[in-house]
Amino acid sequence: MDMEAQKEIPQVRGHWFYGSLRELNESPHSFFANAGPEGHGLFQFRILHKKMISVVDADCALHIFKTNSQNYIRGSNFKKLQAILGLGLICLEGDLWKQHRRFVAPAFKPDFLKYSLSQNIQLIHSLLEEWTQHSLESKPVEIVDQMRRFTLSVIVKALFSIDIDLEKNQQLYRAIVEANDLIFRRNFSPFPFPNWVPTPLNRRIAHTRRAMDKFSNQQISLKQQNPDRDTNDIVDYLLTPNQNGELSHDEMLDEIRTLFIAGFETTATSLTWALYLIARTPDVAARWMQELDHCLGKRDPTWDDIAKLKYTENIFKETLRLYPPAYGLSRMCVAEDINQGYRIPAGSPLLVSIFGIHRSAKYWEDPDQFKPERFEKDWPQHAYLPFGMGKHSCIGSRFAYIEAILILASIGQRFTLALEDSAEVPPNAKVTLLPSRKIFVHLRQRT
Repeated sequence: MDMEAQKEIPQVRGHWFYGSLRELNESPHSFFANAGPEGHGLFQFRILHKKMISVVDADCALHIFKTNSQNYIRGSNFKKLQAILGLGLICLEGDLWKQHRRFVAPAFKPDFLKYSLSQNIQLIHSLLEEWTQHSLESKPVEIVDQMRRFTLSVIVKALFSIDIDLEKNQQLYRAIVEANDLIFRRNFSPFPFPNWVPTPLNRRIAHTRRAMDKFSNQQISLKQQNPDRDTNDIVDYLLTPNQNGELSHDEMLDEIRTLFIAGFETTATSLTWALYLIARTPDVAARWMQELDHCLGKRDPTWDDIAKLKYTENIFKETLRLYPPAYGLSRMCVAEDINQGYRIPAGSPLLVSIFGIHRSAKYWEDPDQFKPERFEKDWPQHAYLPFGMGKHSCIGSRFAYIEAILILASIGQRFTLALEDSAEVPPNAKVTLLPSRKIFVHLRQRT
């Protein structure tokens, strides 16, 4: 092993006792991306007695997620997710993960995606009717809450083929919204208590889990009572034994909870950031509406239109680059490794900073600027990982893209957008990269 292969990872100095805990809690996405010395793709920091490594280099990330992925398993933060998600795909590793992945992945087959698209058009019509009334009354809409409610409706429709009445299901809505904060607090707690200890945090986590399970059990029971149903949703697939066997009831609840949490806040937040960026970038909005007028006119988007709306897709891609919902992914190194010349000791916990890689001038020209057109030419695909990379990449990424293109196109056909407050909205990193405040948008109907 030569000297180059034994470079030590530079360390960030922190408080003598807390290490970098304060800086991490204040702004985790910025800390993981920027705390290290300039020019280094990895840096080491300490939280109390525990040392961790932040990875802000695309080649290092490629090595972790693909080249030598068998040596990097999901870290302890994923185990903490089990308090809410149970043993769903996000929390699993090894053979059990493979078993669940083989079972769940076919639920997102093209037939389901087409089925879901036709269902989502109905939900979009309801949203646009509400927004039209706001426009006529010159009232702004608050897009953070609006996109959350819309996305939850989409997920419930995709899972159960029903229209959820959010007024009657406030408990479910509040539980799923709150889950993001609860997971963040549990992940970043220096002294996490076991699940069975009745702390205020653990009681809230248990309440959130019960609210999701109560709703899901009701819907599963209704499906089982109607064997002749003609729906084609995700839970229909999970209820049907196939060549991979079948899921137990508890395993099914774990996967439904995982899809609720993973598919809700991530998509809602990404749509919010996309609308915010469009509203504050008039030249992007103008080109975007030209594409919509040319490809769609005033008719609803169809399955065949999704592939034609390239600029709309690039807007969403660029939004995910600037504001990746999952701004970092943790892994643990099993056996000592050499990564880009750095020695990674066995047992080291690592955090791959997706936010840092996406905002790095090493890979992206004008990395902090909103430029959807950057995806029209050659771009560094290995430095773009909003849905992860390798075997553990997001199972619902295609569903998320189709949902986003559909809703963005439908909004752009009907309205122009203007921010009520033009001041920049900084991100607030919880489990996902949320806006730090409410965002109000004025709507003007297009003629």
